[in-house]
Amino acid sequence: MDNTDACVDECVRSSCGDGYVEAGVEQCDPAADNGPMICDDQCRIQQCGDCSLDGDEACDGGNDNDGDAGTVTDS
Repeated sequence: MDNTDACVDECVRSSCGDGYVEAGVEQCDPAADNGPMICDDQCRIQQCGDCSLDGDEACDGGNDNDGDAGTVTDS
């Protein structure tokens, strides 16, 4: 009876979007109450520096390459 493992209370495999955060697999779940964080459809927390353009970000420098869409100092 633990909703943080691979099988949730409804006796189905845990999956992104099921409302439960699977420990060690998901950072968050878009269907769960994650507080102020933004959770994407791959159950990752969206934030500056994650190498992905999220929300209203104009760039994201989540790497050590100043030649891309973001700079190293963006993150």
